[in-house]
Amino acid sequence: MPRKPFSKSALESRERPTLQRKLPENTPQAIQERSTARGQVDVSAQGLLVRNKTTGTREYVRDFTDLVTEYPHHKLIVQQLLIGAQLHSAKRLITYQSHQDIYYSIQEFVLFLNSAEPINKSVKGVADVDGQVCANFRSFLIRSYPGRTVNRKRYGALKNIFLSLKNKYKGQGWVGKGFEWPTGPGMNEQITEGYSREIHNKLVEGCLIDIKFIMKWMESYNSVVEGEKPILAYDLSLENLMFDLVVKEQTKRSNGSIKATHIKGFEWVIRSTGDVKEYIRANGISIERFLGIYRARAHELAAKGRPVVGTEVSERGMVYGCDREESGRIATANVGRLYPDWPMQVSFEEAGHLFSTEWSKNTAHGTNKKYSTLEKRLRSALMYMKVGPEHLPYEVGQMAYFSRVAFTMGTIFPFFLFVMLQTGWNFEVVVSISDNLDDHIEEDLLDDDYVIIYGYKGRSNKSQMHRSNKRDKFGTYQILRFVAAEVTKHFSSPHYLKGKLFQCVISKNLWNKFGRLCTPVTTTNFGHASTEFLHRHRIKLDTDTKSPRIETKRLRTTYETRRREQGLDIDEVSTMMGHSDIDTTVNHYDSDWGSAEILNGRLRKIQRKHEEDFRRYSANLLTDVSLVELREATLRCGSKEKLRSVVAPLVGRLNSSEDSVIQLLSPEGQTFIASCLNSRRPDWPGAESFLRTDTPCNYFNRCPLCSQCVIFKEALPFIARRISDLDGLRERLNPLEWEKSYRAEYLAWKGVLEGWGDPIEVAEAIDRSVHNDFALPLTMIGLS
Repeated sequence: MPRKPFSKSALESRERPTLQRKLPENTPQAIQERSTARGQVDVSAQGLLVRNKTTGTREYVRDFTDLVTEYPHHKLIVQQLLIGAQLHSAKRLITYQSHQDIYYSIQEFVLFLNSAEPINKSVKGVADVDGQVCANFRSFLIRSYPGRTVNRKRYGALKNIFLSLKNKYKGQGWVGKGFEWPTGPGMNEQITEGYSREIHNKLVEGCLIDIKFIMKWMESYNSVVEGEKPILAYDLSLENLMFDLVVKEQTKRSNGSIKATHIKGFEWVIRSTGDVKEYIRANGISIERFLGIYRARAHELAAKGRPVVGTEVSERGMVYGCDREESGRIATANVGRLYPDWPMQVSFEEAGHLFSTEWSKNTAHGTNKKYSTLEKRLRSALMYMKVGPEHLPYEVGQMAYFSRVAFTMGTIFPFFLFVMLQTGWNFEVVVSISDNLDDHIEEDLLDDDYVIIYGYKGRSNKSQMHRSNKRDKFGTYQILRFVAAEVTKHFSSPHYLKGKLFQCVISKNLWNKFGRLCTPVTTTNFGHASTEFLHRHRIKLDTDTKSPRIETKRLRTTYETRRREQGLDIDEVSTMMGHSDIDTTVNHYDSDWGSAEILNGRLRKIQRKHEEDFRRYSANLLTDVSLVELREATLRCGSKEKLRSVVAPLVGRLNSSEDSVIQLLSPEGQTFIASCLNSRRPDWPGAESFLRTDTPCNYFNRCPLCSQCVIFKEALPFIARRISDLDGLRERLNPLEWEKSYRAEYLAWKGVLEGWGDPIEVAEAIDRSVHNDFALPLTMIGLS
């Protein structure tokens, strides 16, 4: 058969004509002209529209016309920099983001040239730029965009543009001379703020809730597979058919559809039943013979049968008569019994095909295998499985089943986050832990109950360590042990990632895209999982972004702040964080608002201690008010309004309520020496150890140490007498006993007299205190 003239084979067999190309002249003069032309460029011909290919499907397009229109005096340098940008990126295919950094750097450099930033010279073209201009540009970026991470990239991109121009057109006047570039901005010129104590506590609480659930979820897999009832398939056996017919007959006779006296009435129902017609056709028997079997052996056979249809599964994947949780357990058990090796111990193709859309068709990969109703019902039940909270589960569908067998990203994330919160390690240190966990653990020489866990920080080529209690069920050691046990049980799997501890099964929808089942934890999937974690636990971060993510560096700063709160000094924390230089800890982790608040709290504590050194009492002193006069004034009050007017000044001075002040002036508010605002709320040191909640205080020797105590001038002689009594006790008691029992009270009463303010009143009180009218019991404890 002759070939078609336009077929592929015909085109390939045809001789191709020789291309005639004009070779360039090879004379010395022509070579020199071409060499000179390569070193020259027409800057004015450079267009302002950029259109570059990227590594993705999207082109990078940017028009600098508006920028040049706004700053026409800098058109030349814009065109020169665009030439340099093309030189820098022309020979390689780079990402869209890299193009953005390159061309945004040009725009921001022009904005800098037209800003109020001081510049040491007039800059018209590339030749005018020197090291000082670049240093000023660096300052402009930091001042204009404080805390922006890409400042470093923009500065570096501009530097590469200049270097490309100077290398290509070296020696030409318009590019100028080379110079040493100043160091660019850091990745972040601002301190990384840690999370607040409230957010930190919620993150820890959320991790523990998830970890406890997931541990129970994964550990119960074998018992679920062994213990749950099977899903029954459609089975048109004689016993099952008799079971359905007997039940149907009993129902019809009980509800009166068939009269009890009509013995053969149900046989008409049997003749019209679809399953009966299917059975006699499949087994080649007549309806009369079937009726004969029914009459003779119906109940005998029905006792061995069950419903023909088997276990029904709804369109929403629910096993009939079960809630979603029980339905999921039944589906898990039956899949585990039918396909115990799925998905980790089967091939990539088989793992992806099982229970897929193609699988649900009648044939599989060209074979004539028919899938049973049981298998199809299992697929339906798997599609609607959920694990975790209803509003935002860890996984859904077949991924929910996989989470019983192996970790998924949704179930491994809480363990990974918890390790970061416990250790304060960088992301790279946590992922450095290998599947051979014993290589990272050493016994603690100081305490047998503890171990030292090691990770590796690649950037500094150093190991980092964390001390953990082996017996703490939710300590770092036990958490890592659980993860290692669940991960390494799939060591023989063809999908296992050797050397990685934190690995998980990725979403089944992505298997074909990436060509694998498992993936290690990366910054990308960590970010996505953290968003779901925050939503599931309703944790609101201090950000306005629509989909907030947990920042790993902020976790590390939070760890430093919490350790400082526990009283560790900066040297200890720096060692725990694996920093070789303490300045790294101070500058990048110990200067956020949380650390500042710790220092402020310590200053406040020092101030309070300083005040306590000079004021050893907590009682309130009313030096200008007489208790007797106040009582007389209250007795003269004929109405509540007048009573309020009398006590109102005291309410403000004592920072109390009207009821408390009225109680204070009444006989019930009196102790042996002082008056009490609220005896049911004492706050003297150690009160909670001696008194039950809401019990009136009768420890009157503690009054000067309590803020509920109020001292009027009438109490001064009693105070002087009590001081005298305590001096007498000091001579009679063991010094240690007196120091323990009476020193605080003694100093407090002495402080009251010293702080009274009127030395004449104090002197008179001391003179009067010797009279028997002011005698006091030594124990100073009232009736309970």
